[in-house]
Amino acid sequence: MLGSIAIRNRVSVQDLKTWNNLSSNTIRVGQQLVVWVAPGQTVAKNTTATETILLSPDTKTYIVQPGDTLWDISRKVPGLTVEKIKTLNNLKSNSLQPGQKLIVG
Repeated sequence: MLGSIAIRNRVSVQDLKTWNNLSSNTIRVGQQLVVWVAPGQTVAKNTTATETILLSPDTKTYIVQPGDTLWDISRKVPGLTVEKIKTLNNLKSNSLQPGQKLIVG
């Protein structure tokens, strides 16, 4: 399924995995995926399997440091909330790992 989503959106499976912090090609029905698209490019919508968030080329990422919390990270970017970080990164909990790459804007 991840392969077909990559093909429809003209991106690589590896990019999808990176953008969504996935360690395998397995996704769940209804799982929200982040897909980066170039300006002017359209994104395929698959309403039965996933919800897509579009990211602009200037999307900012943050690498989690030892001791970081979602609250700490949210305070570093104006207008960013813990819930927005969780939504953008498909996080189900507040647990973070040092070195984890998060989309923050």
